Amino acid sequence: MSASRHRPGWSADERRDLAHVAAVVREWLDACDSPLYAHLAREIAGDPDMLALLAREAERVIAEAGLPAGSPVHLVDVGASAGLNLCLDRFDYDYSGERVVTGNPASARVTLVCDNRGGFALPTSPPVVGERVGLDLAPLDVTDPDAAAWLEALVWPEHQDRLERLRAAIQIRRETPVRLIAGDATRTLAALADELPPGPAVVFHTMMAYQLDDASRTALDDAVAALAASRPVARVAAEAVEVSHRPQVRVGLRWSDAEPVAMAHAHGRWLERA
Repeated sequence: MSASRHRPGWSADERRDLAHVAAVVREWLDACDSPLYAHLAREIAGDPDMLALLAREAERVIAEAGLPAGSPVHLVDVGASAGLNLCLDRFDYDYSGERVVTGNPASARVTLVCDNRGGFALPTSPPVVGERVGLDLAPLDVTDPDAAAWLEALVWPEHQDRLERLRAAIQIRRETPVRLIAGDATRTLAALADELPPGPAVVFHTMMAYQLDDASRTALDDAVAALAASRPVARVAAEAVEVSHRPQVRVGLRWSDAEPVAMAHAHGRWLERA
């Protein structure tokens, strides 16, 4: 951003603030695979008035555990994603041409494709799933056509492949029994210790922790650790909450203590070594 485009009345501190916001917008471009959104981001990064607006609204805008082999695993999705991720055993997967096929009749409708840049070893099949529970402040019910239409509206422009995949996944979700619990996960997660049948659990979440402040992230860590006191628990999270818009994949009961094991594209297009 050229200094000549600043208004003459801006102070040096204000100029530094705008330069920081511009740098963040440009960094976000690395994770953006929508030509339209990329164009808008480049325009914003060069427009001091838009950067000033973002700077003023920043607070509002940003408001390995081992599991017994063969045991049914209870899935707990924090952030819920309308329950779609709770159907993970009903999708097929393609990692750089190496396929993981679930064998579920529904899975032929949805194949999730990811470039396995890190050469990660792949499972031969998904786990046997027990309960499917989603925790969300306001979970979406995709049996409601309006809720499904809202999800479709969130797909980025030009991403026709994602839109078609979403529609197929919504249909699979409608056929899959899940339980969605409304409320703050730092509290609702604690109740699951008594509500879930015996057996191991996987707690996972993707691209939701950026909405939490530090205290809430610590409270979520504490809630997962408390659940692990009553049963075997693994936690897998893909979050972009620090300096990069690229999500880090961490495995461990406490996000704050776990080391990144991988880096991922925000829409799951690739996975590489951390």
